[in-house]
Amino acid sequence: MNATRSGRRMWPGVFTWVVLALALAGCGGESLEAQVAAAEAEGEFTKAIGLWEPLAAEGDVQAIMEIAALYEAGPPAVQDFAKAAETYRQAADLGVPSAMVGLGMLYENAQGVARDMDQALALYTQAGDLGDVMGQYRAGLLYDGGTWGPPDYRAAIRWYKLAANQGFVDAQMKLGGHFFSGFGETVLRDTTEAAKWFRMAAELGHAGGQFRMGTLHEAGSGVEQNAEQAYAWFRLAAAQGSEPADQSLARVALTLDPDELAAAQALSRTYWDLYVAPFQAI
Repeated sequence: MNATRSGRRMWPGVFTWVVLALALAGCGGESLEAQVAAAEAEGEFTKAIGLWEPLAAEGDVQAIMEIAALYEAGPPAVQDFAKAAETYRQAADLGVPSAMVGLGMLYENAQGVARDMDQALALYTQAGDLGDVMGQYRAGLLYDGGTWGPPDYRAAIRWYKLAANQGFVDAQMKLGGHFFSGFGETVLRDTTEAAKWFRMAAELGHAGGQFRMGTLHEAGSGVEQNAEQAYAWFRLAAAQGSEPADQSLARVALTLDPDELAAAQALSRTYWDLYVAPFQAI
């Protein structure tokens, strides 16, 4: 969470460089990041916050977000949700989308502030409108769950699509599930549309999406019925620890003759190189 909320360093003016230069002068030229890392390694998180504060006072986004992250998720000695909310608000007022999301989550979870779902949604949508994928996804979740009123599935899907089209696999899986199941007249069941979103997640290495592609190909739902395709997708998901996929893999294997099984295994190796291996180190 902290990594996604860390803002890119933004230097608002010459005076900030002066502040940094003075800080470095007092430590023999050691970088501020190195000082912070050393303080945190020694468990001196209050010192780490203090090191960031001169830059934060000048509006440096990274410094503000680092302090907020420590207040939110740091050890008990420094954890303070009220200060986290205050610090996220400072960055949110500077237009930082990830700070809007961080503050929204505090409102949603009643951490450091009173629970206010309307405020949380407003912050998520504000961040989402600025292109923040987590803001888009969390806005979708609130509309989807009907946390403070009836669900609005159309709005949920609109926000999920924004996040999904940025490669956010959780949103892709939500869309696949909604279109596969349907919700009356609000969201019509469309297995072809479901397959599109499940495949997007599957191609980004998501074991759940790979398992769902296997089930769709096995049944011929939204895609062609193809046991070799089903086998290949099940094998990928099973290799990533999916027990249902492992069971389905054994079942589908029994339907294949030796040549078909060999072709399915070869396909699974190709898919592994394309849709799993690139994401292993991420």
